[in-house]
Amino acid sequence: MNQIAVHPAPSTRSRAWWLALLCLLALFAWARPARAASSTDTCTSFITSLPASITGVSPGGTYCLTGNLTVTFAPGSSPVQAINVISNSKTTIDCNGFVIQQGTPNPGQTTYGINAPVSGLTVRNCSIKGFSTGIQMVWTNAAGKPVPLFVLLEDNVIDHNDTGISLSNVGSGGPIVRHNRILHSTVAGIAVNGAVDIVDNTVAGVAAASGSGFGVSGISVNAPLGARVEHNQVSGLAGDGSGVVYGIQGSGSSRVVARRNTLVGNGSSGSTGFSCSGGSGRAMDNVFVGFATALDTCGDAGGNDISP
Repeated sequence: MNQIAVHPAPSTRSRAWWLALLCLLALFAWARPARAASSTDTCTSFITSLPASITGVSPGGTYCLTGNLTVTFAPGSSPVQAINVISNSKTTIDCNGFVIQQGTPNPGQTTYGINAPVSGLTVRNCSIKGFSTGIQMVWTNAAGKPVPLFVLLEDNVIDHNDTGISLSNVGSGGPIVRHNRILHSTVAGIAVNGAVDIVDNTVAGVAAASGSGFGVSGISVNAPLGARVEHNQVSGLAGDGSGVVYGIQGSGSSRVVARRNTLVGNGSSGSTGFSCSGGSGRAMDNVFVGFATALDTCGDAGGNDISP
């Protein structure tokens, strides 16, 4: 005889409980936010080979990578770049975490991962390896004077380049360098000439090439118009021979404000945590470890830990 399972009818209290649960689930589904955009939803163009040039005018666009790319330059010409940006308005390069890498370098050749003498540029989510400079930006106007800029460099990994990020001749406008990791450089992690905000970056492993006799800087700033260096982590600094080590090096008539940075030196002779030219820089709430001198001609605004 076939057996038929018999389930008792739910009680009134049980039916009420299930009805309340179903209503709650329906409310949650209605209130749930829309799906976040995927990594390529905002892309207008794709970079699929190197070297590449981005040209054009307003309104620019978002140029994305969909895979790792390697470039090998022919010997002779210099400087050369993996990506050259000529567009002058609202251009974004989003690598989506993929790598822009130089293959076998040619002796004496100057190379850039991204070269962009333009305003209105954003570079994010890029991993850039093996160049003379990872991201290079130099601007001048017709009179040769500093240019107002609107630039954002964020969430990039700049690894095994001589200099990680270099911005030169920057006027007002507030370029922002933030949330980047600059690793294994040989000259400087971040080098800027102008009014730039350098915020919440990690600079680790700036070591001069063996036999060069050069010093190194975690962050180098020449900012007569003022610059903010805040909440950065700098470590792994090593000059070669008598080369001097700087955590933050201010040069020229720099008006640099350094605040809440953690700077770790190697204890070498002459090493300086924060050097200010002309005494126009200010330091506040920084931690200095392993420098012969913590503050050199900088104004001490208080809260600095300058223990050896």
